[in-house]
Amino acid sequence: MASLQDIRRRIRSVKNTQQVTKAMKMISAVKLRKSQERLLSMRPFSSMLHNIIGQVVARFEADTEFAENSLAQAFFQPREEKNIHLVIIASDKGLCGGFNANLLKAVEAFFQEHSDQITRYYLSHTHNSDLSDTGLSSNKLDFLTGLKAARLSNSNSSTPAVVSQQSSSFDIGSLQKLGEGDIDVIGRRASEWAKKIGITPTFESVSLNPNDYKDVARKIAQRAAQEYSTGEIDALYAIYNYFTSAVSQTPRVVRIFPLQEIPQATAIQYLLEPDMDTVFNELLPQYIETELYRALLESSTSEHAARMAAMDKATSNAGEMIDSLTLHMNKVRQAAITNQIIEVVSGAAIS
Repeated sequence: MASLQDIRRRIRSVKNTQQVTKAMKMISAVKLRKSQERLLSMRPFSSMLHNIIGQVVARFEADTEFAENSLAQAFFQPREEKNIHLVIIASDKGLCGGFNANLLKAVEAFFQEHSDQITRYYLSHTHNSDLSDTGLSSNKLDFLTGLKAARLSNSNSSTPAVVSQQSSSFDIGSLQKLGEGDIDVIGRRASEWAKKIGITPTFESVSLNPNDYKDVARKIAQRAAQEYSTGEIDALYAIYNYFTSAVSQTPRVVRIFPLQEIPQATAIQYLLEPDMDTVFNELLPQYIETELYRALLESSTSEHAARMAAMDKATSNAGEMIDSLTLHMNKVRQAAITNQIIEVVSGAAIS
């Protein structure tokens, strides 16, 4: 049984921890309020921009000018997704409950759903590494190992190698064109996860200041738009935590372009000056940048909300532990006093 001194020392330790978690809760609450204000002011702008682009496209999609505009046509007419650009947005720090764990589960589910596109990425970044360290399932590991062997053999010989039956349906010739810029990670937790499974991101940003969100979104948007217009990628996806409320944050997978759905045309008449081609060339990159910036704000706000809730729960748990330890300490002290009284009474009876 622990002594009174040990119990008191533990109570002091828990109280110190409670003070830290309470302070972190208050800090997260302040950050949440500021971040939520930025997000709530950004959402209407993002929604209106999406609606305007959709309305313009729906109204002018039959126009010959639109048909000749390769940029607009490419962004609004989906093609087969052979190579995708994925942006993963997580947090830099922990102590925020299941914020990062739930997000990474969504990322893994996305990997399973887009196994062919992700396979190309693995092959382009793991041809000199051991695939057994990637943490994949045995079936996926055997599949990728066979493709890796085929790629190495094909690069050293003009005759393609024979691979296992699982990978026989994969076009070995498509491995000659390795996708670049497929995965971008934002946040230390996403970066650590990528390194753990053997992925080397093309773009990585950690310890990001909220004032730098626009610059990061602009860099990713410009590169993704250029890659899409040249045919290097076929879609841009972003995975982040969507802020629903202070107690609810949901991982969300969003295809930024091509647009998933275009609103129906309305009676609103839009005048495009100086011409449609110039307007779309300026508006579409801005739309991508806006969606990425909104995703960063959604993730940041969700992180602060998740951390505030986690620290509130930790503070509450610390209080319950302190009460339990205090009760236990009182019982031990009372038992010690009772034993002393019994010893005194017993000694007096003997004498």
